[in-house]
Amino acid sequence: MKKILLTTVLFAGVSVLLHAQNRVATPSTNVLNSAAIQQGLLNSKISSLVCDTVTNFDLLLYSPTVYLDNAGGYVSGHNSYGDQSKADKFGISTTNSVVDAVLYLVGVATSSGTGQACTARIWDNNGSGGLPNTVLASDSIPYDTLVANLSTFATLVDFVPDVPVSDTIYVGVHFEYTVGDTLALLTSTDGDGPVNTAYEQFDIGTWYPYSDATNSWGLTVSHAVFLFVCTSTGIHEMVTPSGNLTIVPNPSSTGIFTIVVPNHDLSKPVTINVYDSKGAVVYSSQQSAAANKTYQLNLPEAAKGVYMVKVETSSGIQTQKLTIN
Repeated sequence: MKKILLTTVLFAGVSVLLHAQNRVATPSTNVLNSAAIQQGLLNSKISSLVCDTVTNFDLLLYSPTVYLDNAGGYVSGHNSYGDQSKADKFGISTTNSVVDAVLYLVGVATSSGTGQACTARIWDNNGSGGLPNTVLASDSIPYDTLVANLSTFATLVDFVPDVPVSDTIYVGVHFEYTVGDTLALLTSTDGDGPVNTAYEQFDIGTWYPYSDATNSWGLTVSHAVFLFVCTSTGIHEMVTPSGNLTIVPNPSSTGIFTIVVPNHDLSKPVTINVYDSKGAVVYSSQQSAAANKTYQLNLPEAAKGVYMVKVETSSGIQTQKLTIN
């Protein structure tokens, strides 16, 4: 596992001239709070009538970690080899699909305080052998933002406009090296599962999978990256970290539901809209805030099927699916 690097790299404030070195990864000894990671994901998600969360990383099954680079730095971020980009490979097969947003779970972040930023990117697969090449979209992520979000691990990038995608794409981050700025994405632990979707771009611009034991790390892992993929006609709203909607019963055979909406200002009204699978509004009402934060939703005439309820309060917008069976 070797790579030749003939340039001087600034890392962690030290100028290092690297030549042939073995790429050896060591698991971090940091204990990561899986519950906090899951809550960070929940609080930052995008919900939609037709949007799906697409990821190669299973929070329930995988053990999130950050691998250390034996020569200094991180496998999934800034390291002593001067790697430029880290990405995960995704197959998007739904027609008329767009990427609305990407959520990155970050395990390590520091900021130099100089206003530097890394770049969230989506690449096409038109490189040699189906590797990343053309940048389809990019957006800056200040290191200050990464540091501020580190307590919940989650940093959300909302791409405007949405990014049309089809077939295979790569989603990740691109970074430069400035003393004091550090980033490392969370990854699964080698051996968690068969997923082998993590790729990296060397300092010379070539791409390799992490699993390449000759050139890369010999790790079978995925990055903790979550895509919010919608159809181009989807209705999508950002969910603020204001608590989770509870709908009971769900499903319902009568079309009568009770909605519990935590953490909102009781002096402000609550707006409830329900959409069918085509995006048409089938129910709309504005109700005075209830002291018990509980609201009734009556859809006795609605046909059987899956609907989306959107609740707007002073704390933000929350959406959730409900089913009439």
